[in-house]
Amino acid sequence: MQLTRNTITDTAVDILDTYGLADMTMRRLAKQLGVAPGALYWHFPSKQALILAVAQAVLAPVLDCAGIGADQPGPPPAGDGCGPTASAGVEQLAHVLRRELLSHRDGAELVLAGMADPALRDSLRRAFALAVGRSVPSAADPDTGGATLVHFFLGAISHEQAQIQLAQATGSPEETIDDIRRTASRRFADGTAIILAGLSATAM
Repeated sequence: MQLTRNTITDTAVDILDTYGLADMTMRRLAKQLGVAPGALYWHFPSKQALILAVAQAVLAPVLDCAGIGADQPGPPPAGDGCGPTASAGVEQLAHVLRRELLSHRDGAELVLAGMADPALRDSLRRAFALAVGRSVPSAADPDTGGATLVHFFLGAISHEQAQIQLAQATGSPEETIDDIRRTASRRFADGTAIILAGLSATAM
């Protein structure tokens, strides 16, 4: 296998999903790829750089849905939770974000770690600022609205994942885990609605 940034990132995602963020180490990654750990540093100078790349990969569908996958605002693609037209609002984009983070073990924790990078943090904020502009066209400050939504979403999803992982680790019945998911989904939707209501109330 040729060692590239993509093959390393893909393997890191596999390790994340299997073992979790704490075990997504350069040593484990090198062992799984069958290379010396030093070979990875030609592509990623540090573990933080690797975390950033994996976070970017996880968030790619979200940024594409917002229309900034190519780092330029534009219409989101049809389907995949983005809606049939170029109108991905907050609720649609929030659905895509929650789906993508919950599809990876420690997905929210990973993205929170990756957002130490200003560019990634700004990209996610801009994605939701654009969505605020679509959902509340008269919003006085879509940038602050987007940042507020990002903080709420990542906190809510991180808490949901932590609850689910604890329930699974302690052998809780599937009914309990399903109830955690249902409650989290309802509170996620309610919290989104409350923030949108606030943005509407303060609209110009």
